[in-house]
Amino acid sequence: MKVFKQGLLVAALVLSNSVMACSEDGSTGFLPENNLKISVGQKRKGGLTEEQFNAVIDKVEAVYDSIVTTEGGELNVNRNWTDGTVNAYASRSGKVWNVAMFGGLARHETVTEDGFALVVCHELGHHIGGAPKKVSAWSNSWASNEGQADYFANLKCLRRVFENESSLRIVRAMKDVPEEVVNKCKAVWETAKDRAICIRGSMAGMSVAKLFQSLRS
Repeated sequence: MKVFKQGLLVAALVLSNSVMACSEDGSTGFLPENNLKISVGQKRKGGLTEEQFNAVIDKVEAVYDSIVTTEGGELNVNRNWTDGTVNAYASRSGKVWNVAMFGGLARHETVTEDGFALVVCHELGHHIGGAPKKVSAWSNSWASNEGQADYFANLKCLRRVFENESSLRIVRAMKDVPEEVVNKCKAVWETAKDRAICIRGSMAGMSVAKLFQSLRS
């Protein structure tokens, strides 16, 4: 019930009126197709620095590299910092399981470190999120479908990544956390640590929701 309730909160924040369409061949990505490019020199208020971009990817890789190996794959995160693309992709080439992350996405003014981690986790979720999988007219895909990648991203991946971090301190430093988020996380989770992780996951979802909103004007 705890997971179900938090899942409803995350779904409400992230997925309302949005469509995520990562294809298994990497031809479409996390965000709707767009022509927005944010070069290194265009970083405005908000968004991530190159150091933050790499640090977020580092901590997700640190948790999941060995897990992917156990599943029979080789995790390869392409760190395209200088590329202005505002999107992210997942694909496979044999045993190499690719996640492509771009500096343009990280530099977008709506993106926080936790929001960026959520996108990394979503793309990773296509590889190891489990069933239900994408289904084509010809065969079942290796890729978990969008809903399952979302579930995995927040309720599995982010919780593992945040587990050993000072989430209480991080949440105290956050601004404009909606009272509804605080109250719902208190209702679902018993410990202060779990509540803080819940709030971080919800605000990561808010970051991504604002990104969708910005791209759709």
